[in-house]
Amino acid sequence: MCRPLRAAQAVCALAMLANIGRVAMDVGVGRHGRFVTGLGGCSMRVALVLSLLAPLVQAAEPLALRLGEHELSAEYAVTAEQRQLGLMGRHELAADSGMLFRFDEVRHNCLWMKNTPLPLSAAFLDERGVIVDLIDLEPLSREMRCAQAPARYALETNLGWFTERALGLGTPVQGIPVDAPLSAR
Repeated sequence: MCRPLRAAQAVCALAMLANIGRVAMDVGVGRHGRFVTGLGGCSMRVALVLSLLAPLVQAAEPLALRLGEHELSAEYAVTAEQRQLGLMGRHELAADSGMLFRFDEVRHNCLWMKNTPLPLSAAFLDERGVIVDLIDLEPLSREMRCAQAPARYALETNLGWFTERALGLGTPVQGIPVDAPLSAR
């Protein structure tokens, strides 16, 4: 029989789902051959329901960014969990889309491509949203690639996106969310 979730467990599960878009479970087999997890015997059903709700919980509007005359639709990764997950596991990315990462501190922040099969380009942006460094990232590489200048943000796109549009150092990015400092809006 499925034991009811306490309110704290349900809130925690939904928060985790909203932050990383998936439920991480450690499933094992109990003494009686039944699947067991930390949520009890009904956890597989709970996980199924939560996975069906995931698109509703995490479907935030993409950002409409503008770089010169070019527009880019970007997912926004603000929390440590969102930044860690990034574009992992994605096999394709629409032509004019990407992901904007907001780091907690302005410093020589780094990116890696663990479990990311897409070839990507990334722009590091300063506190004002201006490109201070551009790099290309190899699929599935665990090499840490760091900004050459202090950066608050990183913007990942398909490989070559910035070069194909002649965008480089000094290009401002408009449309950075209001949770950013006033100088970056």
